[in-house]
This record gives sequence, C-alpha cells and structure tokens, in this order.
Amino acid sequence: MGKKNWDDQSATDQPKPCIQDVIDEATNIVTQYQHPADAGRWIIAKLLEPERPEERSRMTAMTGSSGNRWDYPYRSRVIPCVQKYCTLTPDDRKFIKAAREDGVFWRGDDMDFFHTVYDETMKMREVGIETYRKKALESMKKVFASMG
Repeated sequence: MGKKNWDDQSATDQPKPCIQDVIDEATNIVTQYQHPADAGRWIIAKLLEPERPEERSRMTAMTGSSGNRWDYPYRSRVIPCVQKYCTLTPDDRKFIKAAREDGVFWRGDDMDFFHTVYDETMKMREVGIETYRKKALESMKKVFASMG
C-alpha cells in the first residue's frame, strides 16, 4: 500500500489515521536524520503531549466549497515537532528531555522561549499557582501603568 496523502483524502474515504500512522510518519522523518528506527515513536511517547480530545480527527467543511475534508489536528501538531526536534543541537535535546522528566512538555517552541517556559513553570510550582498568578498580575499592572 502506498503512502497516504492526508490532504487529498475525501470525506467519504476511510477516516482518521490512527496513532500508528502518525508514529510511522514521524519515524520516516527521524530516519532521515540517521536516528534509530524507533526514534519517532520514542519522541512522540516520551517528549510530546498525548493526543487531546479536541485533537481527534474530524470532518471539516472546505471554505468556498460544498465539500468536506478530514482534518488531523494531532498530526498537524506532532509532525512539525518531530521535524524540529531532529534539527536541534544535542544540548537542546538534552534540555528537552530533562524538562520532560520535570513534567514540562516541549511544544516545538524556539529554545530561548522554551527555557523561559521551563523557568516560569518551576517558579510557579515553587510558590503555588495562586501566588504566581497574583505576582504576574501585579507585574502586568506595573507594565501597563508605565505605558501611560
């Protein structure tokens, strides 16, 4: 069976690529970078957030048309993350793995931003969500007040 072209799949075709299809596609991307064949599965299972209910495959109306097509939000989120992960430096990959062990998911963010996300998440956990929110609101009020 040939490779599926998700964009050309009509609404009457068999819907919804299963998680295995996403893993297979990720594995194909990863092997281009000379990683082990199961690296795509590992990245998806260990580093990325699992599929959320709102990311399930669904039929959507096509703009300017009376037809429908299948939309795959989970695939749309995961595949670019796998591609980006494969291009990161070893140090960046180590940081992502360490952050994941601390319960912080990487979402394909630029590494400077992800370092900030990680640092702020750790601060929030240390002081508690409510205290963190109050401090954040106070900081925002100061910024807005300084703007005029």
